[in-house]
Amino acid sequence: ETTLDLRLNALDLGRYQSYVPVPLRFQLASGLLTTALELSFVRPSGGDPAVTVTGFVELAKLAVHERGKGAVEPAVRLEKLHVKLGKLDLSRMTFHVAAVRLAGLDVRARRLANGTVDLQRWAPESPAPARRADKPPPEPAKASKKSAAGPRFVVDDIHLDGINLNLTDETVRPAFKLAVRDVDVSVKRLSNHPGARADVTVGLRAEPGGTLSQAGTITLEPLALVGQVKVEGIEPARFSPYYANQLAFDINKGRLALGASYRVEAKGRAMSLALTDAFVELSELWLRRHGAKDDFLRLGSLAVRKVAVDVDAQTATVGQIESRDVRVRAARDEAGIIDLTTLVVAASGAKTNSAGAAGGKSGRPKPPTTTEAAGEAAASPDAPPTWAVDVARVDLEGWNLRFDDRQVKPRATLVVDGLAVHLRDLSTKPGSRTGFDVRLGLNKTGKIQLSGSAVAEPLAADVQLDLKRIEILPFQPYFRDKANLLITDGTLSVKGRAKLDTPRPAPVRGAPPPAPRVTFVGDVDIAEFAALDGRKNERLLAWKSFHIGGIDVASEPLAVGIKQVALADFQARLIIFPDAHFNLQDIAVTEPAAASPRAGTTSRPTATAVAKPAAAAAAAPAPKISIAEVTLQGGDVTFTDRLIQPNYTAQLTELAGRITGLSAEASTTAEVALRGAIDHSGILTIDGRMNPLAKDLFVDLKVDLKEFELPPTSPYAGRYAGYGIDKGKMAISLDYHVAGGKLDAKNRLTLDQFTFGEKVNSPEALKLPVKLAVALLKDRHGVIDIDLPISGSLDDPQFKLGRLILKTLGNLIVKAVTAPFSLIAKAFGGGDEQSFVEFPGGLARLEGRAAEKVKAVARALHERPGLSFEVEGQADAQKDPAGLRQELYDRRLRGQKVKAIVEAGGAAPAADAVRVEADERPRLIEAVYRAEPFAKPRKPDGSEKPLPPPEMEKLILANLKVQPDDLRQLALRRANMVKEALVKAAPDAAARVFLVSPRITSPGNRVDLKLKQD
Repeated sequence: ETTLDLRLNALDLGRYQSYVPVPLRFQLASGLLTTALELSFVRPSGGDPAVTVTGFVELAKLAVHERGKGAVEPAVRLEKLHVKLGKLDLSRMTFHVAAVRLAGLDVRARRLANGTVDLQRWAPESPAPARRADKPPPEPAKASKKSAAGPRFVVDDIHLDGINLNLTDETVRPAFKLAVRDVDVSVKRLSNHPGARADVTVGLRAEPGGTLSQAGTITLEPLALVGQVKVEGIEPARFSPYYANQLAFDINKGRLALGASYRVEAKGRAMSLALTDAFVELSELWLRRHGAKDDFLRLGSLAVRKVAVDVDAQTATVGQIESRDVRVRAARDEAGIIDLTTLVVAASGAKTNSAGAAGGKSGRPKPPTTTEAAGEAAASPDAPPTWAVDVARVDLEGWNLRFDDRQVKPRATLVVDGLAVHLRDLSTKPGSRTGFDVRLGLNKTGKIQLSGSAVAEPLAADVQLDLKRIEILPFQPYFRDKANLLITDGTLSVKGRAKLDTPRPAPVRGAPPPAPRVTFVGDVDIAEFAALDGRKNERLLAWKSFHIGGIDVASEPLAVGIKQVALADFQARLIIFPDAHFNLQDIAVTEPAAASPRAGTTSRPTATAVAKPAAAAAAAPAPKISIAEVTLQGGDVTFTDRLIQPNYTAQLTELAGRITGLSAEASTTAEVALRGAIDHSGILTIDGRMNPLAKDLFVDLKVDLKEFELPPTSPYAGRYAGYGIDKGKMAISLDYHVAGGKLDAKNRLTLDQFTFGEKVNSPEALKLPVKLAVALLKDRHGVIDIDLPISGSLDDPQFKLGRLILKTLGNLIVKAVTAPFSLIAKAFGGGDEQSFVEFPGGLARLEGRAAEKVKAVARALHERPGLSFEVEGQADAQKDPAGLRQELYDRRLRGQKVKAIVEAGGAAPAADAVRVEADERPRLIEAVYRAEPFAKPRKPDGSEKPLPPPEMEKLILANLKVQPDDLRQLALRRANMVKEALVKAAPDAAARVFLVSPRITSPGNRVDLKLKQD
């Protein structure tokens, strides 16, 4: 047994610097070493020796700096280190330390530009020994059973305080300086005995900003660390040298705090890590792009709390993500780049290839979608398990966003204020349903609220949405290239429920994925809408409210059901411009024609390519569409024709009505009832039934327009008829029936007191006597009543209803002025469409069909007060003389009878009223014979030869001479007879019947009736 005491009292280490080996590049400036050690050696008889050490070691006032730099501030300064030994058993390799006390440690270190720490230079370089390539490395020596457990130690108490670290990092510019102050470390019962746990606490304060506190336990065998750590007050802006070259923005303000309860365990050669109650809190973060005047992000607070991570199980759970009072400003430039995507500076030499990233021309394959990647990972047996992440709640409040989009013209600005997002039960596990509630204000007036639930895999969602007064104007730049509309006002409101469901994919490999099914039930309102046409910037459409209520829409199969469509207080402006185009033609933007594949060639689709879409279309079921009710109220439609001079404007006002029962079902029809006023005078009504949504169109409608004033349409009359309109009203009655692809239409046009005005010199005017046509069509009450029946097949590609109506009406006018008596015969009878009245040869008597025709013309004169007739008598020099001689002979007979009556003292009757009886005929023939001056037959003695009455009659007729004046008088008598018949049948038309000079012509045994023209 031997005992040795070793004591040193304040040994000055600085005096022994020369004993420090040269390879050690540090210099001891000062240091006091004090020891009190007792070394005991005991060897019992027949046993192993025991060597133990007790006592203490103390080092004080230590100052160390790099060799040769004694004049500078020491790199390491130590106020005091005191180690109290319990019992060190060197023979059994068990060590017990009662206490370790370290105080006043001050270390200064620099990380040089090459990445090394200057303190590393104090240790000597130790080059690796050379080893021959053909010689295998030596095998490690096997540990003996006695030393297999290794040395064991116990340290009862370790306490480090007053430690300051001053670190400078020169790998960044400017160099980063960090001062760690008030480091306080406490370790209780530190041991490497199996299962022994030590309590460890750590605290420190860093400059710039931040404190760290840690409390927990450590087990060295097996290695395990359990505890809680918290870091607070970190200011990211102070670490700018590390990120300034990688970020395109500056962190002007912000504080970061984080912490967790942790557990680290060694399991064999692997380490297990688990975190609980972890959190990250970021507050008052301000970010500003380099050179900008305003911050693009101001974050009030962001906190992630109650985080648990299990690396072994590959699970992570988050109790809550919370953020408040955030302001974000973003913009997209003319090239389509959003500035928030350029906040990280690209590394030098890196090239961006958007085409390659998208699977474009670079040849790189397109990255798989999340669903595809998940499917491939699940299909591979060696694929590592994926992490499961669950988030219990996400709560965002007070977010404000501004987005300026310069890629569209004009620039669009969207402002979101008061954004609040609340999510619950987020998870990456397939089939997990997430609940959400989103509220925000949009562009000052709009309010949006969304709530419901969603599933990521397979994709599904159930959303209650409520959008109020979303201004349409800010979104106009996004559809301006699709429609030439300049919207000046309008808000959109939507309320309802939308659902999205994705069916499970078919088990057949290679089968196309099933289409998702989308449904929506709710209402849509567009209020206070106003728009100009995109070409002339003139008012086009406006309404106070447009409501679509009771919407029920499904995508697969397509079905649309609407309970009500209501349009109220609406205005529309329809304009034909001087270049003959319609303003509605400007709404649709015409896409430029696609270039052909190669000049001089024509791309023709194959029969298969054409047949496939056709077959698909034939196989697809017809969509189910129904609209229960459509109502119109307060409509005002203005039509202006600027092609015509002067311009014409008509206004359809007070348009109102309803359509009920619209449906694509062929067995249903919709009831139509519409009312309106044209130019505040004409009354428009539309009534009937129709089915415009069915595959086979059905229409049974009656359209009536009454009391429409015609003078405003005078510019059209002047251009196409050559006369303006002084007065007149129009009524239209349309009766349309469409069934089985065939149209049967009755068009009735009534004009009341229609009167042409002054003549207009127009090159487009009809070269027809239109005034005559009006006179022919206008009755005695000043009314023109026209029926235009129309029929045809809608399947005929040449069938155009409007063109057919105009053609039929035009034909009627042409027929009226070119064949007026055909129109008269049809309207008033008479049976003869020719414009003349025939007479027997040589006679001037009306009878039979000629008399009926004159009566029909008389009726036309009575019913058409605008008509005037010219009556022209005619005689035929070939046909009339024979008959005229007989007439002259009969007239001579009647004349002789009148003479006899007068000689007998009677009153002379009218010659045409005298009748010659058979018994008196021989006497009257002889009297006429005696009165005729022609030479009479003689006897041989020269005396007059007596003849019987028939022979005398033959001689009289043979010697009667028909003179031109006799024919003229015949023609005049005929004309007078027709005129007298007309005047007698239509006394009110006497002033409109005119005799004109008779004519001798061939054929000419007639009277021509000519319409008198202005």
